[in-house]
Amino acid sequence: QPQSLAGGAFLSIVVHAPAHDGHYNPTYAPADPAHALDVAGYRTFRQVAFLGTFEGQTTLGLGVRARLPFRVFVLSGPGHGSRVVIDVAHRW
Repeated sequence: QPQSLAGGAFLSIVVHAPAHDGHYNPTYAPADPAHALDVAGYRTFRQVAFLGTFEGQTTLGLGVRARLPFRVFVLSGPGHGSRVVIDVAHRW
């Protein structure tokens, strides 16, 4: 289902990792999926929504202030894990 997001532009973020363990216990379950993270105080981000996990992929929606340049990369750690970084410019 389409998800409404705050902001003037939107990014769909899909990671190839489920939001549950091998026994289907949630590993990520925000109290309010429509507002998965508090973005108050960020200049560019307007809303982060957890859109679900299906067949080993987890999808999030990111509402941003406007259509701005962005880049995505992965950082190692902590430990043996990794982190996805979504770097959105504040202006053109």
